Amino acid sequence: MHQTRFVLFGLAALGLGGSALLYAPTQPPAQPTTQLPVQPSIQAPVQPPFQQTGNAEDASIRAALKEYSTAYKQNDVEKILSFWADDAEFIDDEGTVTKGKDAIGKSFRETAATRKLEDFHATVTSLRFLHGGLAMVDGVSTMTVPDGTPETGGFQSLWSKIDGQWRILSVRDLPPDESAGESGVRLQPLDRLIGEWVHQAGDTEITLNCRRANKRGFLLVDQSVKVKGAETLSNTIVIGFDPQRNQLRSWIFDSAGGFGDGLWQRHGNEFSVNSTGVRSDGRAASSINSWRFVDDNTLEWSATDREIDGSPLPDAVARYTRKSGRK
Repeated sequence: MHQTRFVLFGLAALGLGGSALLYAPTQPPAQPTTQLPVQPSIQAPVQPPFQQTGNAEDASIRAALKEYSTAYKQNDVEKILSFWADDAEFIDDEGTVTKGKDAIGKSFRETAATRKLEDFHATVTSLRFLHGGLAMVDGVSTMTVPDGTPETGGFQSLWSKIDGQWRILSVRDLPPDESAGESGVRLQPLDRLIGEWVHQAGDTEITLNCRRANKRGFLLVDQSVKVKGAETLSNTIVIGFDPQRNQLRSWIFDSAGGFGDGLWQRHGNEFSVNSTGVRSDGRAASSINSWRFVDDNTLEWSATDREIDGSPLPDAVARYTRKSGRK
């Protein structure tokens, strides 16, 4: 929220749940050439990401952010400041900290005279309510200058209910990615996946290799399943931002001819996806998958509500460890 700029995962959530699901420790492989992965796609009515339908406080914060965006576009400094708490702090994308509403107001006034915008809007990508009347709001802001050039960046913010109104306690601008547009910014929460990962269960090894692609606008994940050293299945997963649904989305294609897609939800360090798809034998498959970052080197995966053509399958779990760091 300053002049320059004011983001599901896991292999099932990405769409990698198929092979991992079949070859989880609780489910040893049997005839891997015919047991094809559960593929992700949409299985529930589509809602905008992180929107809590019917929640009055959720709607109140979103309305406040919309009013803030209008005031910022209009260079209305007093209106902008009315959203900040007295003891608020702002951290820009270079790490410079400005403490207190008065200091933040001074910074806004110094730049207001030269700041000219054609448009400014902020989109919520994650909204989580905490104890004590607090809310964590992550999002993406897009600023358009008079020559039509857009500048997009991510932000993280903490809000508090003060005297019946939601006020900003803290805002942190995320460092820009010069080579990525809005899709690249939206993918930032998944950058922890970049690198090589492995899940080992007896004679079965599942490896994952994740990297940015297409000018960093997408994540590309290659998955390989090997049994006794011989590859039995491979998947290619593409993860990007769907602007029509205003949500992260993934697509998967496996070496046996199966395919699917999925929409993502984020819950702190955990990402989940309601997923369905079509196996190469024509049968429909579905599951609810989740991935949780235990730390930078460990991922926990689980799959529930698994079905093939309406027939239930048992839940599955797996644990991945990092082989190499981010690339």
